[in-house]
Amino acid sequence: MSRSPALRNVLFYGTDTFSLGILRTLHRTGHEVLTVTKTSQTPVYSYCERHNLPVDLYDRNSLPFGLSRGQTLSQHVGVVASFGHLLPRRTISLPGRGFVNVHPSLIPRYRGAAPIHHTLLNGDATSGVTILEVVPRHFDIGDILHQVAVDIPVGASGAEVWEMMGSRSSDTLLEYLADPTSFVRRHQDPEKASTAPRIPPRQMRALSFICPQTQGAHQIYNISRLLGTGLWVSWNGQKLKLRTIGLCSPDCAPINAPRRPGQFWFDEGTKCLVMRCVEGLINISKIIIPFSGTSSDAMSAGRFWRGFSSRADKVFKMHYESEGLKPRKTCCRRGLDERVLESQVMKRSKSSNVL
Repeated sequence: MSRSPALRNVLFYGTDTFSLGILRTLHRTGHEVLTVTKTSQTPVYSYCERHNLPVDLYDRNSLPFGLSRGQTLSQHVGVVASFGHLLPRRTISLPGRGFVNVHPSLIPRYRGAAPIHHTLLNGDATSGVTILEVVPRHFDIGDILHQVAVDIPVGASGAEVWEMMGSRSSDTLLEYLADPTSFVRRHQDPEKASTAPRIPPRQMRALSFICPQTQGAHQIYNISRLLGTGLWVSWNGQKLKLRTIGLCSPDCAPINAPRRPGQFWFDEGTKCLVMRCVEGLINISKIIIPFSGTSSDAMSAGRFWRGFSSRADKVFKMHYESEGLKPRKTCCRRGLDERVLESQVMKRSKSSNVL
């Protein structure tokens, strides 16, 4: 079978840092790119401005770059990556060499706007990149044109997974563009389909408030990988951020270790706090003090343990803000308003100079 001509002219639709990585790769490999993005505030638009690349803003009611109905870009292939809009039929038919979507999952798994988020939340050991056909009126249901599996390294942070998936997505697209007819087109199996809907900012914030009394160690660890900014708990009515979190082997628990979920102890070998969850153990090496949100104020687990071990219960619980992200009107202790109680705890902590 003879090799088909490489596709060098691209009509690209993208917005965020994920799509920016693909645009940058296309530009650096000598492709002629016409770019369409949502607003002048996107990373994609900024990149085009800096490098003097043709760029236009998306308008559903018109074709880009002043093209009129009936005109086509006969030598172009359309590429969309993390754009967030269903493209109308007239836009899909504009490039003469077809229109493809670069999707960072093994389609039909994780159809939707947030496949990498759900890969991290579910702790998947394998993900992938799919080049699939764009079809009108639906997201991520077109034929699979090229697909590559990607192994997720054990212990990889969320940032590392994002970077790896972005790089593999760019490479997979280049493989397809170099010889599109060498890959076998196949239909998706709808029985294997799952969705990965966008996670709104409010829900992302709610995820950061963990509850070891109801969540397992792997679930908490996967949330920490996704967010990368630490997780909130309540300790004796005070809000704390657990900054550096890892999984802990059950063998690290001493015979006399606390048994209730949420209880924690200090492990001299690893110099970490070890917290028991409803299932499994996690270790915590850094804690951020509640009256300052910057990472520079993070204290070591050992310092936290020495400062507070004899002063209060050694139990982490879910903080009240996780429930609708609003304070409760009353606290279970003395009927105080929880916001007032938290303020009092912070003042006592500051005055005692423990933190």
